[in-house]
Amino acid sequence: MCFCFLFIFVKCANIITPSGGPKDTEPPRVIKESPVGPAVNFNEKNIELEFNEFIQVKNIQNIQLSPTCEPPPKIEQKGKKLIIKLMCELDSLLTYTLSFGTTISDLNEGNILKNYSYVFSKNSTIDSLFLQAEANESYTGKSVTWALVLLSKEIDSLTPLYYSYTDENGSCLIKNISFQDYYLYGFLDLNSNLKHDDGELTSVPQKISTLNQSLKIEMFDVDQVNKINEVKQIHKNAIQFQHSFLSDQIKVLNCSGSWKKSLKTSWFWFDENVDKIIYEHSSFLDSINIFNQDTLSSLELTFPKLTYEVYDSAKIIIETNAPIKMINKEKVLIDGGKFLSFPKIIDPFRIEINVDTSSLNKPVSIVINDGAILCSNNLINDSTSFNLDFSKDKYGFLNIKSLNVKDNAVVELFNDSGVVRTLELKDSLSIGWIKPGNYKLRTFIDNNKNMRWDAGTLTPPNRSEEIQIHPQIIRIKENWDLEVQIDLNENF
Repeated sequence: MCFCFLFIFVKCANIITPSGGPKDTEPPRVIKESPVGPAVNFNEKNIELEFNEFIQVKNIQNIQLSPTCEPPPKIEQKGKKLIIKLMCELDSLLTYTLSFGTTISDLNEGNILKNYSYVFSKNSTIDSLFLQAEANESYTGKSVTWALVLLSKEIDSLTPLYYSYTDENGSCLIKNISFQDYYLYGFLDLNSNLKHDDGELTSVPQKISTLNQSLKIEMFDVDQVNKINEVKQIHKNAIQFQHSFLSDQIKVLNCSGSWKKSLKTSWFWFDENVDKIIYEHSSFLDSINIFNQDTLSSLELTFPKLTYEVYDSAKIIIETNAPIKMINKEKVLIDGGKFLSFPKIIDPFRIEINVDTSSLNKPVSIVINDGAILCSNNLINDSTSFNLDFSKDKYGFLNIKSLNVKDNAVVELFNDSGVVRTLELKDSLSIGWIKPGNYKLRTFIDNNKNMRWDAGTLTPPNRSEEIQIHPQIIRIKENWDLEVQIDLNENF
C-alpha cells in the first residue's frame, strides 16, 4: 500500500512544469525569407519574413527602404511574421535595402534584433560596395556603442539612404551600396527616431566619394557656447544662472550686487529689495521674478583639494557660499606650514592665505575656528579644518618630451575621473604632485586660446579642434619620476 502511494506521488511530481530557468537573452531570428534574399530579378509586391518566435515592432516608421521609393512600404505583423507590401514602382537599375535597425525585438524579453536588412533588385545583379566605419568620442577616445551611422545624398536634410548601428566595439558595416557620392554622418540615436536631437553625441558630416574602405567618425557633444540654460532664485537675495561656457558676460541692470562665477554656473547676490531681476546677455534682455524666500541657513566653506595648485601658487584659497563681510584673522590657524601673510578677503566670496612653499614638505592642516568668518545675513562659520599632504614621497612626477610641437598646442593629463592637469605643450614639460594611478595624455590645437578643447558645430558645419589621444598608459607611482615621449601626427 505504501509502495503504491509513493508511485502515484512520483508520477504526479513528474508532470509539474518546472519553474524558473535561464533568462532568454537571444534576439529573434529570421528563419524564412520569401523571396530568399538577397533577391535578384525581383518582381514581387510583397516580402514575407518569418521569425523563430513571436515579435514586437517598435517605431515601425524607422523601417527604411533605400534608396527612397515613394510611397513607402506598408508593414503588417501577423504573429511570427512580417509582411512588407511594396507600394512604389521599383527602378530596374537599383539595388534596394530594407533596413530594420532597432525596430524588431522578441515579445517577452525585448531582446533586439540589430541591423537586420533584406536586399533585393529587379536587376540580375546586386550592388556590392560597402563602407566600414568606427565611431569614437573625440575627447575621450572611447568607442561609441550603438551609434547610428548613415549615408545621405543631401547635407541639408541628412535623410538616411543607407544606415547601420555600431556594435560594442564602435564598429559597423554598411553593405550593398550603389556607386555615388555621399555624406557620411553619425550620432547617438538615443530615442531611435533616426534624427539628431539635443544631448545626443554627433559628428560633422563628411563628403565621401570612395567606398570599399574603413573610415573613422569622430563624435562629440554639440558645444552650445554662450547659452543660458536656466535661471532660478536660490535664496532670498540670490539667483543662479546655469549656462554653457560664456563668451559674453551676464549683466544685471536694475540693482547692485556681487557675482560668484564658475565655468557653467554663476550666482548673483543682490543688495537691494526688488520684485524682479532684469539681466542682459548677448543683447538679449530678460528678467526673473523675486519672491520672499527663506534666507540662507548655513555658511559653507570650500577648501582647495589639489596639492599642486597650492604649491605652485603659494596660496590657499577658501571660498564661501555667501558674500563675506569680515574675517577674524586670529581665528585662522595653520599647522605644518607657515603663513607669509594673514588671511585676507580678495573678493566677496574668497579668502586668500599666502604660504611659505619651502615649509610645505609634510601634511598641513588649516583650522578655522568658530565665528572666524562673518557673511551676509549675519551667517558665521562653524569650527572646521582641512588637510593637504605635501609629502613628496607620496606623489609621482611626469616629464614629457615632445616631438613636432605645434603652435597653440595644449596637453591634458586625464584619467577616468576627468582632467587632472592642462598645460601649454612645449618641447620639454614637467608635471609634479600627481597622485599614484593610471593616466593618459591627449593633445589638442587650442585655436581660440581658451585652454579648453572646443567641440564642433553642426550649423554651420565646423569640425572640432584637432585632437590626438596618445595610446600609452601613464602609470604614476609614489616617489617616482617618469619620462614619456609624445609625437604629434604630421597632419595634426
